[in-house]
Amino acid sequence: MSLSLASDRVRLAAFSDTSPPVQKRVARAVASHQADCVLFAGDAVDGSQGGLRRRRAFRRWEHEVRARLPHLIAVPGNHDFERDGALDLWHRHVNGSTGGRGPATVLRAGPVTVAALAVGSGHHLDPEAVSDACDAISASDSPYRILLVHEPLFPVASHIGSSLDARPQARDALTSALREAGVSLVVSGHEHAYSRRPLPPGDWAGQVTVGGGGANLERNAWADVPVFEPRHHVLLIDAEPDSALVRCVGLDGRLLDQFYLPTS
Repeated sequence: MSLSLASDRVRLAAFSDTSPPVQKRVARAVASHQADCVLFAGDAVDGSQGGLRRRRAFRRWEHEVRARLPHLIAVPGNHDFERDGALDLWHRHVNGSTGGRGPATVLRAGPVTVAALAVGSGHHLDPEAVSDACDAISASDSPYRILLVHEPLFPVASHIGSSLDARPQARDALTSALREAGVSLVVSGHEHAYSRRPLPPGDWAGQVTVGGGGANLERNAWADVPVFEPRHHVLLIDAEPDSALVRCVGLDGRLLDQFYLPTS
């Protein structure tokens, strides 16, 4: 699946791990920033909800979040793969998205290319999906290239050992492939806070986690990282051909972090 937005200047917004009532505030904040495209890094509904409660939660998400945000590119999170039919509900209500373990969704938005990689459950990196995403990124001539994935490659808080780092060899192979493909940034969810972590060998932007969409917040970082903010937030990426500014903004408007993306 491929989408394209033709413009020299674009604004992307990103967030993940939503839950009422905060998710409505997050959607309003994203809408107020007038993003051209929205990246959602998974876990629309809390995994503790099942059956009728889950169906109601997905319908609420569609009404409060999806309906407000055009050009949504999303990946399912681990809770979206729960066994009680969650993924079918995800496909139905988190519309305009990539799902399952299939080809990556690729967005070309002006000077930015985004590949959305659906990992699946159990920290499993499907080789075909990984190859598809890396090939799509490598084929791009965009100066800024981003991978969207739910589980972080290098988690920083309570999900250490239960994210993509649970399979370190596959994780390290993906990290190397992304760097070779010229990826500027990995945007992930899963951990319920904002964090920025350089990825080895440290000469590219690395990874940001944008899990402040409404789920219960992480309170402590277990890894030594430049920035860790246990606050609800949205990530904004303002890109033009010769500059791409990344900002993390709290729902109160406070600037939590900012940095520039290196070109590919």
